[in-house]
Amino acid sequence: MTEEKGKNLLTLIPNRIREFEMEGEKAVVLLPRFATGWPSRHIQPRLKKPTMKVKLDEIGTMIWQLIDGHRTVMEITEQVGGRFGERVDPPHQRVGMFITMMKNEGMIELKDPEDVS
Repeated sequence: MTEEKGKNLLTLIPNRIREFEMEGEKAVVLLPRFATGWPSRHIQPRLKKPTMKVKLDEIGTMIWQLIDGHRTVMEITEQVGGRFGERVDPPHQRVGMFITMMKNEGMIELKDPEDVS
C-alpha cells in the first residue's frame, strides 16, 4: 500500500481542504487557478472565475463525501468496497490511488491519527 511519510496510507485520516458543490448526485471540487506564489496574490483576485471545477464520478463522489477528518482511509475503503464491489476491485488500490491523487492536487490533507486531537 502507498506510504505517506513512512506511514501506511490506510491508517491515515484524510481531511477536505477545498470547497465543493453538488451538481445533481455528483460532487464538484473547486480548486483555485493559482494556489501559491505571486499569481495567487496578484492575478487570482482579479479573475472572473478564480476557481477550476473538478467533477467527480460516482465513486469519487462517495469517497469525497466520506472524507470527514475522522475516518481513516481503511474505513473509507471498506465502505466503498461494500457499495461498489467488483467495480473497485481491489478497493484498497483504487481508493488509495484516488486519495493520493487528491492529496497531490491539493484537495485534501492527510493526518496521522496519533496527531489528531
